[in-house]
Amino acid sequence: MSVANLTSDRIYDEVTFLANRNAVNDPRMGVCQRDQVCQTCGGDQADCPGHFGHIELAQPVYHIGMIDMVRKLLKVFCFNCSKLLIANEEARAKIAKVKYPKMRFYHVLKHCEAAFYRECDQSTGGCGFKQPKIQRRSIKIHIQHFDPSMQESKSD
Repeated sequence: MSVANLTSDRIYDEVTFLANRNAVNDPRMGVCQRDQVCQTCGGDQADCPGHFGHIELAQPVYHIGMIDMVRKLLKVFCFNCSKLLIANEEARAKIAKVKYPKMRFYHVLKHCEAAFYRECDQSTGGCGFKQPKIQRRSIKIHIQHFDPSMQESKSD
C-alpha cells in the first residue's frame, strides 16, 4: 500500500532545504534525520519502520538479469495450458530425484531442449497447442507464434 506517488526529481526543496513531497525523500515515507517526525505514523527515526511509495513509469522496465530465466521458463511450460512439457514419465521420475533445485531445473531445461518439443502432448493430459519459437533479442523476449495456415500449405 503506497503513501506517496513519486513524481518529482527534486529531492530537496530549494527554498527550505527540506525533503520535497512526491520525491524519493518524501516525509510521508519515513524520516531521514533524527529531529524529524514521520508524517504518516508520527514516529521518529528510531520508531518509524518506513512506508512505501510508488513510481508510475511511462514504459515497462525489464530487469536485465532476469530475461534469460524468463526465456528458459517459457521454453519448459506450455504457452497455452502451462503444463510442463516433459511427456515421458520415466524422464520426469529421473529428474524429480535430483536433490538441488537449480540442478533439477537445469535437467528439465536440457530435457526440453533435447526433445525439442513442438506441441503440448495430449496423451498425458496436455492441450495439443503448438508451441511458439522463443528468442532473446537484446533486452526483449521475442515470441514467434505458429501460423497454422502456413503448415497447411506446406503439407499440400
